[in-house]
Amino acid sequence: MCYNKKVKKNKALTGREVHHLVESARESGKAQSALELAMHTLLIYAKEGDHLGYAEVLDSVFLTLKNLHRKKAFKPHWILAGAMVRASVEIAEQSGIKEALALPQFNLAQYLEESGKLVEAKEMYEKAISSMEQFPSAEHSRPAVLAQMKLHLALCELILGDREALGRSKKLLAELAADTGVDSDYNCKVWISGGYLRLALYFKDQNIELAREYLQQAQEIIKGDERLVLRREHLAKTLSEFKE
Repeated sequence: MCYNKKVKKNKALTGREVHHLVESARESGKAQSALELAMHTLLIYAKEGDHLGYAEVLDSVFLTLKNLHRKKAFKPHWILAGAMVRASVEIAEQSGIKEALALPQFNLAQYLEESGKLVEAKEMYEKAISSMEQFPSAEHSRPAVLAQMKLHLALCELILGDREALGRSKKLLAELAADTGVDSDYNCKVWISGGYLRLALYFKDQNIELAREYLQQAQEIIKGDERLVLRREHLAKTLSEFKE
């Protein structure tokens, strides 16, 4: 799909409609298209006066840069990713729209965790979950979305030494696997496989057999759906770490 041409042909698209194209491009591994469309989306959201959308498309930029950094560690990508996600949180906070808080907070938590700031990440995950539970946005008010946020928190707590967090992680993975809503066909596969990859890495130096079991579970999901482009890249990187 040529995302930019689609936008040019239909200038009546709303910010949310173009934002969906941003996410489609990002999930398909088309980083350049995702970033170009994201900049266009910012302008539309600004015209619409949509603070929530504006903050969330900055999160899309953050996620795109995060994926680029994962593929090839280029520090400027990570620095810019941090600036984008912090700006998203600030915009959400200053908007006064409580429904705008959860996703920016959640993505900032991911940035903090991947930056090695685990205690700060845990606290931000908890804030994000609280925001989602109390003030869910219409766009993201779904049980699976909340479950995957709680999964990230549990995995972070596991790394911090909370032994009971493994049980919580397994329970949340099962909850995502049992989901029958709109997320079940694609998003849950992304979230579950990502959870298994993180568990595989966590156990790699502690219990290699268990780590390989989690790795196999992730592989089965990822190889079973050709749409999981970014997860295949994530899998390849994880496999390379097992060969070291």
